[in-house]
Amino acid sequence: MHIPITVISERNRVFRQRVDVDGLEALYADVPPIVGGDGSAPDPHDYFDIALGTCKAITVQMYAKRKAWPLEGVTVTVQRDDSQEKRGYTS
Repeated sequence: MHIPITVISERNRVFRQRVDVDGLEALYADVPPIVGGDGSAPDPHDYFDIALGTCKAITVQMYAKRKAWPLEGVTVTVQRDDSQEKRGYTS
């Protein structure tokens, strides 16, 4: 079982959150000024896309390692269309 992730609201900040993950360096999340935040850190949707991109990159690296294929590096670009986000749709 994984140790829980703890999210703590920062005092004197509108929406900024500190995220503690098993003793690793703290991460932060915020929302952009257009929705009332400071824009001081990635927003939750950014972290979702970060997870998607890193999962794909790591999967490719693991596969190449298992096949003993030479691989110098992987670059993944995640493009998000948030034009319909206010209607509840993301892609």
